[in-house]
Amino acid sequence: MKQLGKWAWPVVFGSLWGFLEVIGGEAFFKRSIPLPSAWLTAWGLLMLATSRGIIPKAGSSTLAGATAALFKLVNAPPFYCHLLAIVCVGLLFDAAASLIAADKLDRRRGAVIGMVGAYGGHIAFAVLITYVFRYEFWVAEGLPRILRYVVLNGSLAAVLAAVLVPLGFRLGQKAEPAMKRKPRWATAGALAAVAVSWMLGRFVG
Repeated sequence: MKQLGKWAWPVVFGSLWGFLEVIGGEAFFKRSIPLPSAWLTAWGLLMLATSRGIIPKAGSSTLAGATAALFKLVNAPPFYCHLLAIVCVGLLFDAAASLIAADKLDRRRGAVIGMVGAYGGHIAFAVLITYVFRYEFWVAEGLPRILRYVVLNGSLAAVLAAVLVPLGFRLGQKAEPAMKRKPRWATAGALAAVAVSWMLGRFVG
């Protein structure tokens, strides 16, 4: 039960990430918010960091990213490029957190991890969508579009992540002792949060 409770939290925070992708993504584009993917990525990195503060284990952030992508796939029109971007951020954040910090999630390491996750996720997505999956809108512009995307969207996401990721780590670390003291309540809360977020996602989507 204790292990189930801990591994449920990446699903919780991945669902919260996916929920904002569903409701915020469309709203940002409709209102012509500049660089919308950067703001959504920053929120995703905050969710990844909070989850990682609770369960600082390799693979947990990948699980959160996969959950966010699945949430958006189920509850919104299937824009597969968006799903690829979410998965890339989750994977790169996971790799950075595992290699840079292990279980030492202090402010300086958190800022570096956030920036690596932001830039790395943007670079990985842009390269894959252009040269591997060969999505026509990216292929048509090629390298100039990649550079513009990484420099503009990636840089804004990285600046935001340098602040939000250490904050997320700290929030998760502060919550984790309370969950240890009452693991059954923590597990029940995690499962309830997942159920509520998915029900709301279906309603909103």
